[in-house]
Parts: sequence; C-alpha cells; structure tokens
Amino acid sequence: MSYGRMREESARLEYEIGELLSSVERVDDEEDAKFGSKKRGAKLPGELRLRGRRLAKIKQAMSELELRPRSVLCRHMLLRIT
Repeated sequence: MSYGRMREESARLEYEIGELLSSVERVDDEEDAKFGSKKRGAKLPGELRLRGRRLAKIKQAMSELELRPRSVLCRHMLLRIT
C-alpha cells in the first residue's frame, strides 16, 4: 500500500471508528436508562476492534516510512564525515 493510500485509509478508518463509537455510546446510554448505569454492558463490537487494529498497523507503517528517509540521510551524512 502506498503512503498516500495509507493516509486515505487511515482517515476512512478514523471516521468509521468515530461513527461506531457514537453508535455504541448511544446504545449504552439507552441501556443505562433502561437497566440502570450499574449494570455491566456488552463488549465493544468486533468490527470496532478490527478497525482499531488495522488503523494501528497502518499508522505504524506510516511512521516507519516517515523515519526511513531521515535514517538514510543520517547514514549518508555520517559517511561523509568519516
């Protein structure tokens, strides 16, 4: 996946995660009103966990790509000094 595609996918996933969290919060509020806030609710939906993991992997790959040119430049500068 290209860096540009990672940025697009990252933005899409962040939006979807926000939408899912809003939905989960809405359901949680409805359940709190119906059953009381002391009751333990269900776990987060699997699709939210999957999107969160995918987003984390994409952000990690983007960070590695962003660091790569700096490390190559530093190595090049060190070679010129010695």
